[in-house]
Amino acid sequence: MPDFEQPSAVVIDPLNHFRTDPDKVAVPYYPPHPITERIALTVFPQVRPIRVGSPPAGVTTRILATSSQDSFRRPLSSGAAELLGPGPSAPNAEDRGVQPLAVAVEGVWPGGASDKHFRMVVAGTSKFATNEYFPRVSDGELAVAILRWLADDEAMPTIKPQSYTLPEVELTSRQMRDVFIALEVLLPLSTMLCGVLVWWRRR
Repeated sequence: MPDFEQPSAVVIDPLNHFRTDPDKVAVPYYPPHPITERIALTVFPQVRPIRVGSPPAGVTTRILATSSQDSFRRPLSSGAAELLGPGPSAPNAEDRGVQPLAVAVEGVWPGGASDKHFRMVVAGTSKFATNEYFPRVSDGELAVAILRWLADDEAMPTIKPQSYTLPEVELTSRQMRDVFIALEVLLPLSTMLCGVLVWWRRR
C-alpha cells in the first residue's frame, strides 16, 4: 500500500477559502482525473493535510485536490480561536505551501493476484459530503463522482445530485475581493474619467 500520513494539523488557506473562514479551504482548480473532470469549486472544511509517500509497484496515486501556495498547517493542539487566524507566530517553513487534501489510489494490491484491482480515495475530511456542505458549490458532485469512480461506473451518464436549496452564487475570498475591486473601485473611476473627458472636450 502507498505510504499515507495525516499530520496532526489542519490546513489554513488565507488565499482560497469559503467566505471569511480560512479553515474552510476552497479548491477552484483540479488536475486531470475522471473524478474531477466535471467538478467546479469545492470546499473542504477543517481539512487535515495528507502526506503521500512512494507507492509500491503496480499502484498509482493521483492527488485530486490541493490548497493554494499561501496555505499552511496549523497544529491541532492550538486553540480554536487560533485556528481561525494566522496566530501570533508564523508557521515553520516546512508547514507552508501546497497541501494535498484528497488522493486517489488504484492498482494491484501488493502480494495479491494480478487480476485483482482495487480503488481507494483518501480525503483529509469527510465534512464536504455531509448534509451541511453537500448542496454547497460542487461538494455534492464531488462526493457522487468519487462513489462512481470507486464503483468503476464512469461510463454511465453523469447526473447532478438533487439539491433542495435555492441556487446561490458562492465565491471564495479572493473572488469576492476581485469583484469588489471591479465594481466598487474600477467601475466608478472609469465612469468619472469618462465624465471628465466629455467635460474637457466641451469646454
